[in-house]
Amino acid sequence: MLVDQVKASRMAAMRARNGVTRSILTTLLGELEGMAKRDQVEISDDMVIRTCKKFIIGNIETMKLGGSKDQLETENAILSGFLPKQLSSDELRAIIVKMGIGDMGTIMKQLKAEHEGTYDGKMASEIARDQVELFKNK
Repeated sequence: MLVDQVKASRMAAMRARNGVTRSILTTLLGELEGMAKRDQVEISDDMVIRTCKKFIIGNIETMKLGGSKDQLETENAILSGFLPKQLSSDELRAIIVKMGIGDMGTIMKQLKAEHEGTYDGKMASEIARDQVELFKNK
């Protein structure tokens, strides 16, 4: 499970006295454990992925407001290591075209069901919109 990888990485950071890595992973684990306790569930890979993405987005917003860019970029690199490989725009386009669907909602629903967490939603939406237009013009 992904949470075990996070715990192992935090322990390695503690042993190596890597303060930034230890700190962000301790914060991540605290957030995950709090969510699991509140919802009375075990920590899932999906929870880890969603929380890492949430932290990364928060760090990006903080950088825009003038936060410590070096530390936040380092944290984002650490957190990104726990995310699944993201599909490129070409890979995403190939998947959407292969679906052969002319309905935006159906495309996005099927994409989420089969590839959740592995694509950029904005990019997927743009590609799906283009595909719907091509489908209509056939």
